[in-house]
Amino acid sequence: MMQVLPDEFLLLFVGGGTVIEKLKRMVNELKLESKVKFIGMLPYHQMMNYTRQSYLGLIFEKIDFTDEHNFALPNRFFDYVKAGIPVLSTKAIEIKALIERYNIGTFVDNLNPAHLAEKIMQISEDASSYNCWKSNTAKAASDLCWENEEKKLIEFMNNIR
Repeated sequence: MMQVLPDEFLLLFVGGGTVIEKLKRMVNELKLESKVKFIGMLPYHQMMNYTRQSYLGLIFEKIDFTDEHNFALPNRFFDYVKAGIPVLSTKAIEIKALIERYNIGTFVDNLNPAHLAEKIMQISEDASSYNCWKSNTAKAASDLCWENEEKKLIEFMNNIR
């Protein structure tokens, strides 16, 4: 995807994971060091400083109907929302439901690099949709917070006694 996007686009990987070393090798092989940066693990507040400066949050869960990733709802989704960052995601069921409920982003149909780059370019050229999604993250962040979820969890726990 970064091979196709113009040079002003920068992809940051903040944190770790099982594929980071493979991604670093790919970046080196493709000579994309100026367009892809690896930050590493950071304390939450430092990670959120990077997130708040981002233009778009990416969640590319590789999903199919038999894969547990189809039901993924990663923490970074909530980090993006809390930071006021619209989300571009695959159509994992739970992520899709929240993006649609709050109108805070859009979706990719596949993980083909050219398709991903095209979708990001479309978003960057559609200020109206982007600004709407960005504005809507405030409501989503207000609703999707621990203070609200804690009440639901306590109610659930009280009802199973």
